[in-house]
Amino acid sequence: FLFPYRTNIGTPGREPDSPLPPINERLAYLRPSRELLEFYRQKIAQFDEEHEELLQMLEKYKGITDDQHKLQWEVRQREEEITELQNALSDMQVYLFQEREQSLRLYAENDRLKIRELEDRKKIQHLLALVGPDAGEITYFHREPPHKVEALQAQMEEQTRLAKEQVESLMEDRRIKTEEAQAQRHRDQERITALTDKLKQTQNLLYESTRDFLQLKFSTRAHEKSWMVEKDRLLRELDTCHNRLRKTGSSGGELGRTWQPSSSTAPLLPRSQPESQKTHKEELKALQEDLKQAHRLAEMYREQCITLETELAQIREEGDVGREIFKERSDKMAKRLQLMTQRYEALEKRRVMEVEGFKTDLKHLRQKFKDVEKQLLKATLNIGPNQDLAILHEQVPGEMQRMRTLKSGWQLLKSSCEGAAKQVNTSTSRNYSQLPLQGPSSFGLLFDIDGVLVRGRTPIPAAKQCFRNLVDRNGKYKVPVVFVTNAGNCMRQTKAEHLSHLLEVEVSPDQVMLSHSPLRMFTQFHKMHVLVSGQGPVEEVARILGFQDVVTIDMVREAYPLLDVVDHNRRPKDSIPPTKGLRPIDAVILFGEPIRWETNLALIVDVLQTNGNLDNAWGSMRYPHIPVLACNMDLLWMAEAKNPRFGHGMFLVCLENLYKKVTGYELKYEALIGKPSVVTYNYAELLIRQQAERLGWSTPVKRLYAIGDNPMADIYGANLYDRYLRASQRVKAQMQAKSGGGGMDPLAECSILVCTGVYSRDQQELPADPTHTVTKQQIFHGHRDFRFDPTLTQPSFVVQDVKEAVELVFQQEGWPL
Repeated sequence: FLFPYRTNIGTPGREPDSPLPPINERLAYLRPSRELLEFYRQKIAQFDEEHEELLQMLEKYKGITDDQHKLQWEVRQREEEITELQNALSDMQVYLFQEREQSLRLYAENDRLKIRELEDRKKIQHLLALVGPDAGEITYFHREPPHKVEALQAQMEEQTRLAKEQVESLMEDRRIKTEEAQAQRHRDQERITALTDKLKQTQNLLYESTRDFLQLKFSTRAHEKSWMVEKDRLLRELDTCHNRLRKTGSSGGELGRTWQPSSSTAPLLPRSQPESQKTHKEELKALQEDLKQAHRLAEMYREQCITLETELAQIREEGDVGREIFKERSDKMAKRLQLMTQRYEALEKRRVMEVEGFKTDLKHLRQKFKDVEKQLLKATLNIGPNQDLAILHEQVPGEMQRMRTLKSGWQLLKSSCEGAAKQVNTSTSRNYSQLPLQGPSSFGLLFDIDGVLVRGRTPIPAAKQCFRNLVDRNGKYKVPVVFVTNAGNCMRQTKAEHLSHLLEVEVSPDQVMLSHSPLRMFTQFHKMHVLVSGQGPVEEVARILGFQDVVTIDMVREAYPLLDVVDHNRRPKDSIPPTKGLRPIDAVILFGEPIRWETNLALIVDVLQTNGNLDNAWGSMRYPHIPVLACNMDLLWMAEAKNPRFGHGMFLVCLENLYKKVTGYELKYEALIGKPSVVTYNYAELLIRQQAERLGWSTPVKRLYAIGDNPMADIYGANLYDRYLRASQRVKAQMQAKSGGGGMDPLAECSILVCTGVYSRDQQELPADPTHTVTKQQIFHGHRDFRFDPTLTQPSFVVQDVKEAVELVFQQEGWPL
């Protein structure tokens, strides 16, 4: 449809004197399709998106470049600091040599004064001889004073040594500077390589950009040609339509006033020949400018290449010089290596001779070990297989004799563990997993608490279900159960009530064994005046254990207020308070980690140094005269935190190192109680047998299962006690074989490691093969007095939690759960 031109309508975009219709009418006349308009809208949106992406990439590259420049600046700053420090070190060495030269001059002056004194004495003696005889000392010299030559020789040696040290220092400075030069040369080489790669990339990018520009320019010209052809076609169609309208004569008057191209429509019509030539000239001029720019860039790149080649030649020359220097140093190092080889051969010969001497000493030590073993056999001849249990149960006066025997046996096993490991079956690494099942047997369970049943005040979910399976409908335990923990800052009744509440089963105080529970058997200390350390009701705990005369750290601090001065806020402010005085302390008992470590460490060292009498000054002794008993050796324990926390074992480490630092000697313990001590597991065995009697079992307990989370405490102690049982059973079997007695019921202990406490498979993985053990490179968290044996940290089984551990035990023993 065609719309006639109306001159009486003012439309935006129309010129006042233009014969052309407005833009809207021309668009309506041409009638562009909707698809074409949508296509151009999409193109515009696409161009905007590409523009935003290019801006974002530009900002990103700018940030990366800034970070790179910042890092390079920091590296240069660090290199400058290193250079300054090296210069300061060289200056300090120069100052040191100057001071030493000054010292030598002073020594020489001193020697000259001594020589002058001797000469003066000689003159005085000569004058006295001229005056008359004197009964005093007369000194005669032959030629020169005797000390003059020695003083000159000493000065010469000192000067020689100083010169040698100066030469060595200068050589060391030269070596450092050579290494720095080589490092700088290497960095320059890497920088040249990187710059060369960047130059190549820039040239490639320039080539690709130029090619893309020419391609786009060619495409633009092709599009312009197609647009001109399309315009010509549309104009021809327009003329044809006008001719048709004239022939019809429907509106000849008005249609005769056809519109002529004006200035606004001129760009839409084909250009004239002069304008086309002018455009071609402008394009040719632009191409010539581009060609000149390309020639200038080529000249610049050529100059840069020549400069880089010159620098490369210089670097190669420096490299040749460096290789010569390296060759000289290599020759010197070869000579030095030859000298060191000769010294090593001499040392190897000396080592062989020392090994022969050590072998002879080992033979003597083995003979002494055999003698001690014979004495141990004689000391244990009169003890039957169950007599020790009766002694512990009744606590008769003869119980301490057995404890001394056990202690001697343990010290013997500790000192000769390597030899005993070859004679005794020490395969405690998962050995019970291969035991044949011969029907239901009697056994007992030893549970650790922290990390196995609870973590802090939160019970482990598998623990409740586990103990529901261990009791019957009446709440009675199916097997003997003892809770063995290294906690010692509470009472058994409190711990039993806490476990009953968390596990939702009845736990009696007789089933709870704290770290200090075996102290009931140490009756020789019960009447002594003992000092206890720890936190909680330690005084009440000590009295329940049988100690009659107890003093705490707070009492000592109150009696001697000037001894606790680490914390400035706790020091006496106004006047010096008087000391109250205490009776001499006879023993020290360490229940657990205290709250104020500095106070406990200082006062305990004071007690040990004064032999228990704080009114005296520190003494000098190799070992403290008063005995020290420690009840907990756990270095780490698992609380509610993500990582394990320090335990009483860490406090013992501090005390031992502090005592050795002050006195120069090792701190010796009268007894170490708590896991992994053999005394603790022996007392746990006594509690298990007592519970078996309450359950009405007629057969003795044959196997103990220790379930714990700490390889260095629970597993180490269980395997150590199993080794002790096997050695004791072997000794008893030999004695019964000699005496013609019958057999005995063997007792064994099995260790089970859970992954809910200190041990975690993510942090530490045990060998998959049961015959393999952990290596000695593993960090030993046990106590100082326990020799690290990797086989003792290897559990019999590794399970996920305590529920899986109990199910495994019942399956091994053939019991229904």
